[in-house]
Amino acid sequence: MKRVLIVGAGKGGTALLKLLNKTDRMKVVAVTDVDPHAQGLELAKSYQIPTCDSWEEWIHKDIDIVIEATGNEEVFDSIRSKRQRSTVIIPGSVAYITSELLEEKESLVKKLKQQTENQQLILNSIHDGMIVINVDGKVSFINRSAERIVDVKRQDVVGKPVKKIIPDSRLPKVLSSKKKELNQKLELDNGKKVITTRIPMVGADNKVIGAYAVFQDITEVVHLAEEVTDLKEVKTMLEAIIQSSDEAISVVDENGNGLMINPAYTRITGLAEKDIVGKPATVDISEGESMHMKVLRTRRPVRSVRMKVGPSNKDVLVNVAPVIVDGILKGSVGVLHDVSEIQSLTSELKRARQIIRSLEAKYTFDDIIGESSEMTLALEQAKVGARTPATVL
Repeated sequence: MKRVLIVGAGKGGTALLKLLNKTDRMKVVAVTDVDPHAQGLELAKSYQIPTCDSWEEWIHKDIDIVIEATGNEEVFDSIRSKRQRSTVIIPGSVAYITSELLEEKESLVKKLKQQTENQQLILNSIHDGMIVINVDGKVSFINRSAERIVDVKRQDVVGKPVKKIIPDSRLPKVLSSKKKELNQKLELDNGKKVITTRIPMVGADNKVIGAYAVFQDITEVVHLAEEVTDLKEVKTMLEAIIQSSDEAISVVDENGNGLMINPAYTRITGLAEKDIVGKPATVDISEGESMHMKVLRTRRPVRSVRMKVGPSNKDVLVNVAPVIVDGILKGSVGVLHDVSEIQSLTSELKRARQIIRSLEAKYTFDDIIGESSEMTLALEQAKVGARTPATVL
């Protein structure tokens, strides 16, 4: 191990001290500077390296290399004249250039480290899992999503063969084939199923330097697909019910704009979908207040409100109820009844009752023929009962 004496603890001497302190081939035995507050002296003390204000105290203590970092030619000449023959002197100009190169190196290392940290931050933030292996098939990187999906810890897998982590992994195969494998299904040991894409990493010289896999837990995807399918089925079913209903139905959103009407609504009001859907709830009203808008304001249902709708001023009775999902108002549903149809049915019912009454009043006791004692007794009892309002059977 070479014994080194640094003369000058300024910028250059400090940079060299940092460098030499990291190597095992050289040992800095002392740092000298006439300025007791020089930054290199403080750094040397932190490294437990002796310091002083005169290099002459150390020049004859078996020093192999003297680094003259002051840049002063007189100091350099003095050291050269008093050094041992075997001692090598490195002048200040060389020390300065070296310090500049070291600073540039540290700056580049710092920049590279920052870029690496930023890249890892991005990769750890994505929802998909990612595993990277080197040319030896060992894991060199795994992001947080991959840790969660595979149920492993980074410190337990980095540096280990990927086959020990995921026995069915085809990343080693991708390394040898240099071919991508896109959207492949894979079942992990923990029972999770994933969709994975494996891609080789090829350098500029067409040499494989590693491979990586990006994968997603398809349990979530399948669950979402099932939910979407269920929602579509429910929507289709509800639309079929609404469209086949004989009741006139209209639906508006939370802003009062038309969403849907059924054929019965068109039959009663004379308004088609193009006249209602996407239009304000007031567009179909000829006379009266919009019950849709009232329900949206109050969040309470209304029943049997009479109003006129459509170009023909159709007289209708309206029932409207709000649609509230998880406490949030989503719109309202209205059902219309044609008053003229109700009146027509009422008239028919009255006529039927009149016919029944006329049929009931058409026959008398004299129309009943019978001479037996039993029949005569029954007729007498019926005549007595007929004088009262009680029902006679």
